[in-house]
Amino acid sequence: MREAAQINPASALEGLLPHAIDEWQIVPGIWDAVRFDVDRTKVKGKYLLTGSTKLHKKAPLHSGIGRIVRIPLRSMSLFESGDSDGKVFLSQLFYNKPLDAFSTATNLEHLAYLVTRGGWPENIETPPSSSHIMPRHYLEEVAQTDIQELDEGTERDSFKVLALLRALARNTATNVSNVTLHSHINNASGSISQPTISSYLAALRRLYVLEEIPAWKPALRSKARLCAAPKRMLTDPSLAVAGLQISPVQLAKDLPTFGAVFESLCLRDLQIYACALEGRLAYYRDNSGLEVDAIVELEDGSYGAFEIKLNAARVDEAVETLVRFKRKMEKGGFSPPTCMVVVTGGGLAQKRADGIYVVPITSLRP
Repeated sequence: MREAAQINPASALEGLLPHAIDEWQIVPGIWDAVRFDVDRTKVKGKYLLTGSTKLHKKAPLHSGIGRIVRIPLRSMSLFESGDSDGKVFLSQLFYNKPLDAFSTATNLEHLAYLVTRGGWPENIETPPSSSHIMPRHYLEEVAQTDIQELDEGTERDSFKVLALLRALARNTATNVSNVTLHSHINNASGSISQPTISSYLAALRRLYVLEEIPAWKPALRSKARLCAAPKRMLTDPSLAVAGLQISPVQLAKDLPTFGAVFESLCLRDLQIYACALEGRLAYYRDNSGLEVDAIVELEDGSYGAFEIKLNAARVDEAVETLVRFKRKMEKGGFSPPTCMVVVTGGGLAQKRADGIYVVPITSLRP
């Protein structure tokens, strides 16, 4: 099939529609064949070009603007994997819908399993005792193979790449700086320069292994002194657990670490659900130390503020943060959040008397 496509790239387009072509980049001419066919037929949604990000720069490709849209493929959310009952629609929270209170039975051990297992389709049915194996191999494969094949002629030190991945795992869901990453790696794995770290981070972004959540501003011309550094996290929470080299049992006993990777889990799902609503995910932090874990902003400019707490006993603490944030927006002359939500690891789902929602992540959907 590869030889036939190399001789005539259009041959790869034959088949029932919509037609998926996996690892299309092996024969880069397929891209131009698709672009030409789209121009000729004017039919949308005919082809799905799936595969890795590696592509030889020498290949003469048209950009695909106006014909081909790039969509990042993330791991599965809890709703997609069947681990969220989907009783609470994210979209309905923006319309201030009532929410009948109900309880969820999710416990810490099960959440630790979900975080360690991740949203990889081939790992969904894996039992807890071996759920950590595939994500660990994934990280090793990224360091030893994927990042090496990303750019033709560019060699990267796999040992240092893995050290960087582990440093990112230790600082998941934080706006960790390159300087901090540099110190963590040099303390544990020998010398690595900051330019090399920047280069490796860019490569990990291109491989969709590193996710960066941008800082949110309340207005396009806001003069507020806000944090501009993105939150960095590995694209699936299981990769953070893999980088830390711990099991679900160990994770459940280490609540500070568990809280950090649980936030990564929630951010991943909120990212997916926001995209489904044609929105975007960000976070808020200002010079006073006020931080809101996640901001979901929709196309019409409405936005929701989300605090993430593994322990449902800390809901009041999260509510206090959300109320402070709302008051600050109003005092600054900005629109207040359309909805305020505390995302928890389990327990009671409700709409409180103050209008703030409390929603377990195992009950959320787009």
